[in-house]
Amino acid sequence: MRVGALIRHDYTGCDLVAVERQIPVSAPIPLFQYRTFYVYRASTHEMVGAYQKDDIPTACGPTEMDAVGAGVFPGGCTASTTILCGGDAGADGSAAAWQSR
Repeated sequence: MRVGALIRHDYTGCDLVAVERQIPVSAPIPLFQYRTFYVYRASTHEMVGAYQKDDIPTACGPTEMDAVGAGVFPGGCTASTTILCGGDAGADGSAAAWQSR
């Protein structure tokens, strides 16, 4: 059984921190999961972005959507990743087993 995870991504060079929450659902699709990100400026703790993604689209009027986001993430930022709790981390402690970006 997979459990959810709370993951911190530190983008030190860009003064940003992203907190990611993953919630897997085992049925009806084994790898179905909800993912949310909250991004804030590390120096001021001001929230600067948010993102939510589901693996299965949801009806939205005549179309479907699977993600909603706000904010602009600058290019060229490199992250160090820390799994704060839960998760299905790989042997090296990374979140690679969870992330499909």
